[in-house]
Amino acid sequence: MLIEGFIDYQNCFVNNFTYNFDNLFVFNEGYIGEHGFVDSADLYYSASIGYGNADGAPAGYVSNNYNGELSLSAFKSQLNSASYNKPSIGAWYDQESQQIFLSREIFGKVPLFYIHIPNQFFAFSTSLVSLIQKEHVKRHLAVNVDKIIPYCSRRHPNFAVDASSTFLTNIKSALPGHLLSATSAQVTSTVYAAFNLEKWRDLNTIERAAEAVGDSLREAVLHATGQKTKIVGSHLSGGLDSSSVSSVFKQLFPDRPLHTIHIGAVSNQSDESNFASFVADKIGSVHHIVPQSEDDLKYLELSTRIFGQPESSFLSSATNCNTIRLAREFGCDILLNGHGGDSVIGNGIEQLGLAFDSRDWPVVSYILQKRVRYFPLASQYANWDNLSEATKNKLVVQNFLYRKLTYFRSLPWHEQLQLHKEVSKELGISYMYFVRRAVKNMYLRAINENVNTTSSLVRSEILHSSAMGNIADQVNFPTSLRGGLPAEFQELFEDVFHPHVIRTQEGHFFLGEHFGVSKRSPYMDHKLFEQCMAIPNMIKFGDGIGRAHLREAMKGILAEEVRTRSTKSSLSSPDGDLMTTRLYEQSQEYLYDTKQVWDFIDRKKFDEQVSILKNKKIPYAQKTKTYFHITRTISLSVWLEWFAQQK
Repeated sequence: MLIEGFIDYQNCFVNNFTYNFDNLFVFNEGYIGEHGFVDSADLYYSASIGYGNADGAPAGYVSNNYNGELSLSAFKSQLNSASYNKPSIGAWYDQESQQIFLSREIFGKVPLFYIHIPNQFFAFSTSLVSLIQKEHVKRHLAVNVDKIIPYCSRRHPNFAVDASSTFLTNIKSALPGHLLSATSAQVTSTVYAAFNLEKWRDLNTIERAAEAVGDSLREAVLHATGQKTKIVGSHLSGGLDSSSVSSVFKQLFPDRPLHTIHIGAVSNQSDESNFASFVADKIGSVHHIVPQSEDDLKYLELSTRIFGQPESSFLSSATNCNTIRLAREFGCDILLNGHGGDSVIGNGIEQLGLAFDSRDWPVVSYILQKRVRYFPLASQYANWDNLSEATKNKLVVQNFLYRKLTYFRSLPWHEQLQLHKEVSKELGISYMYFVRRAVKNMYLRAINENVNTTSSLVRSEILHSSAMGNIADQVNFPTSLRGGLPAEFQELFEDVFHPHVIRTQEGHFFLGEHFGVSKRSPYMDHKLFEQCMAIPNMIKFGDGIGRAHLREAMKGILAEEVRTRSTKSSLSSPDGDLMTTRLYEQSQEYLYDTKQVWDFIDRKKFDEQVSILKNKKIPYAQKTKTYFHITRTISLSVWLEWFAQQK
């Protein structure tokens, strides 16, 4: 699938183009073309393209999701239509003003890139690689150092808010949920997406919330599974999200085959195969348990060639790529997944953070007490089941406070001291607990059994000279979408609409195009997200397990062993360690036989991370940052080599 266009402000490029589109509009200033969208009867990826003549009447348009005469005003009105009638992607050119309009649906499931050289040309494409390879574009491209910095730095502020810039100067990404307009002189981007929580104000009981969420998830799965002739697969991890999607599909279509694909784990800590089997057995799917791919570098090189940018994951992309490849091998046309479920559905535990920030200590104590029964770190205490309830509650409070107070280390010391005193008094935790834990961590670091790794491997001179230290000029993407909703939703929007999440969606699209399997995320749904925001946190929190509204909705549909589970595996385990080590060992040519990556990354800092990776004394849970640094450095090196070959 491809949508592409070019607007020539100097009338010197157009005659140099060759066209290969299913639908094409050629006009005096350029062209808009599409391939693969409109001919598809599956509206999950819908498109609208067109242009208008000088008197404002439509001169030509094509759409697979709109009936009626399409004009510029109709094109814009589609963006506010009912959820599943909105175009996933849209492009409209107004000849009278020589203005181009581009749109993307709010979750960015179809990528869209553009380059604007004032008073020369404007070009756009759903394929970054296609855009890069055009001769008139190449001469304006260089490596965007200011994108490398947040990419290779943990918790960099720009990484969480900047969804528009790419790794190439002058090429940008059109923002999801925005209408982009460009003239010869400038480009502007305006939010069109909006959320109305008021219409869901009656979702104030668990029964109403569960009914609404269940209905919306069924609608989203129905929309994502397309025509009944399509063969559907589902990436079944064994967690609540992917298991619910798989189960809902079989509830909707009991007679349609479903292939569930579970990637086997190497370690017991990450093994979820029993939960996946519970689901597969209940719904009667064709279940496949497949081993992890060991072709880490091969798939990293592949994804780089397809994306045109460095891989976004902080672990090897081999598992994701291989899962899509296997889905094609099993005959699937569509591969469902649980991407975004954690964030969109919500847990209810968010109320704990809000209560802490407002210093509502009784609510903090109440929520933590309910959480004792489902404490995620209970397995770290060998005698947990034999402890008294008071002791368990104290441990839950201590662990929460230690993690929470680390976020306040940037405060002046006297403010930190005052906060610790208040917390100790109100929640009954001795101030000396925090002192002892800090001393213990310093000791463990001294004997290499604990890690406080650096936040960035980028060379210090680049960090200090970069303009990215000031993000005032950057569009805060999550904030722009939040609009007039209260600030209490800001953290949620930063989670659901994190630029990394958008890039993951784009990766699904690119890999699906390559392997011939459309990877789809039903949870990334406007109505479902709107409803879940409107449901009070304490209803979602339930008896302490969290996500009570989804669990209630899945009664009788999802296997009870999964519906009621409160645990979740982590790749901070031998599996994550093995993936990173394997990728490192396979990538020696990119790391030590080339010099490009070391123009940006401090080699000494990188080697320190390799030492941490190889240190068997350091627990896996403390190596997550190391996995990030090593994988991102290798991904950057692979991309730099690829881009050098495009010039």
